[in-house]
Amino acid sequence: MLRRAVLTGFRFVRRIITEGISVAPRSTSSVQNAIVLKAIPDQVLQPLNVRNFFFAHWLQKASRAARFKCNPIQRMVGNRRNPTPLFLAFVGFTYMGVKENEISATCSPEEEQQHSWLQDMLQSRAKNIPEKSVNHTGKKLKDYNIMERLGKASCNSAVYAAEIHDNLCALKLLFNYSASSQSVSLEKAFSKELAVLPRNGEIPTMKDTSRYTRLPSHFNVMKILGHFADNIPVLSDAVNSYLAALPSRLYRDGYGRNRTIFYVMPKFSGTLHEYIAKHKDNLHTKTSLALLAQLLEGLRHLNINGVAHRDLKSDNILVNESANGMPHLVITDLGCCLAEKRLGLKMPFETDETSKGGNAELMAPEVVSAEPGPGQIIDYSKSDEWAAGAIAYEIFGQKHPFQNQAVDKESYNIGDLPELKGAPKSVRVLIKELLQRHPNDRPNISLAATACQMLLWAPDLCMVDNQASSSLDNVKRWFERMTLSLTFGIWEYQDQQDIPVEKQVLLSFLSQRI
Repeated sequence: MLRRAVLTGFRFVRRIITEGISVAPRSTSSVQNAIVLKAIPDQVLQPLNVRNFFFAHWLQKASRAARFKCNPIQRMVGNRRNPTPLFLAFVGFTYMGVKENEISATCSPEEEQQHSWLQDMLQSRAKNIPEKSVNHTGKKLKDYNIMERLGKASCNSAVYAAEIHDNLCALKLLFNYSASSQSVSLEKAFSKELAVLPRNGEIPTMKDTSRYTRLPSHFNVMKILGHFADNIPVLSDAVNSYLAALPSRLYRDGYGRNRTIFYVMPKFSGTLHEYIAKHKDNLHTKTSLALLAQLLEGLRHLNINGVAHRDLKSDNILVNESANGMPHLVITDLGCCLAEKRLGLKMPFETDETSKGGNAELMAPEVVSAEPGPGQIIDYSKSDEWAAGAIAYEIFGQKHPFQNQAVDKESYNIGDLPELKGAPKSVRVLIKELLQRHPNDRPNISLAATACQMLLWAPDLCMVDNQASSSLDNVKRWFERMTLSLTFGIWEYQDQQDIPVEKQVLLSFLSQRI
């Protein structure tokens, strides 16, 4: 996909340079645009719109040659210090699908066939590596050795480390205040997260009759290994943490029912919040970039499958530490997600009784400011990426700007946000783009994830020679070389859990973007 976008962007930009056509009129979709328009000389704005300007600014330090001064497109394509492939990809993603019929084919049939073959080969090899794990079907609470509590206290669940047949896992106990203790009633009451999260080894089928979207498996999204209904026990911290959730047979003033649902999940080292706190004094830039890239990849997976998380925060993101390698990040806790097939990413908002989501502190501006009324909707298509932009501050070792309402989400300007210290300049600008108050001014989540991945794996490709075509060739060769290398490099692994995190992240990227 990225290669196609780069090729499309290259052909479109070449037309701009050679024919002098205008990319787009000035954007006036937000207050920020008006402010930026006043601050930028007119010659810089032609022929770019404001959104393009930000990416031009991200890829700045262009040549000062007089013949380029009035053409920022030519400056970005021609200068040796600019990450032209990412700019070309941005242009390509912007125009692909929108004006597909107006742009001639960017690849020969032979190239398209080669790209398809490479992607199919990589995906096929990845799927053929078995994932060895304990079969949790038919298990009950008595089958698990329950150990310490994991994570912070929650109002709707408690998660514990557990062991079964010498294998570690996590058990999530859901608080049940209203559902009947019958297994069918319990599964119906807690159906959303159970229906949405991918199951271990399961491939979604067209016969799925659930009203919720079932996510395909993804390396950066939590999966369910198994689930069962059982009686609520009195565990070590129950009295101090969730006394009210206990049934009256265990605690006289308890409000809980006797039985509930338990989810079995992979055990992770801790939350993203805990990981950052632990490594705040030695958090390397590349590690932070890897965490951000995985977060955006997971959100991209949710987005393209029509699911909005709506409760994103560093406590709802888990991280597995590695002694020498890259940490593994997954998105979890989809209990507040929007995932109904009939709605997609747009939810009717006709009454205040409709919930906007979970975490108010990281709720996107368009969601916070939404007012109920006949025919009103809330568009969540870019709300999660806004939350990811705020979490990026935490990932790079800072408090996010909206903590304790330090910045007013409904009226802030992009210049009001603090500088993201410790992050590469390109990342700082990307995060500000994700945090644009108006959703139309934010980049596509696929573009944001791709930019992070390219900066993580191929920073040298962000530096080009004198000719854009040679840069394009370098991108093509890099993708082909890395795809082939990874395809044959994972043959040695007999279990997916043995594949290093670095290769898993790269595998996820290349198999979706070629």
